[in-house]
Amino acid sequence: MELTEQHKREVERKLVEIIIDSLKKNLISIADKNAMSAFILERMPNVKTHEDLMVFLREISSKWAIFTPLLVTESGEVKDKNEDQAIDKVQSLTQEGKIDEAINVAKTTVSNT
Repeated sequence: MELTEQHKREVERKLVEIIIDSLKKNLISIADKNAMSAFILERMPNVKTHEDLMVFLREISSKWAIFTPLLVTESGEVKDKNEDQAIDKVQSLTQEGKIDEAINVAKTTVSNT
């Protein structure tokens, strides 16, 4: 799924806010901030899709736990979008009279949640 530039900028803003907040609370050092910033600057340009974003957030969260809440939030948003798309697909297939296909899409979506 394509990632909009607006959403990407919002995630980048949240990453910066997490770093600033963590510095203020003395949860990280200046050296940590520098390493995090370098990681973000190196990898974010390659993030083009929601899947890329999830990979990026998993990586950064595994290195620095302060980013885990952002990973959880974004994971929920991606899941919600996927469910919405599945609902639209099921409705469309049902209207086309393709009941078996609609049931399969619904089952797949439920089993993936």
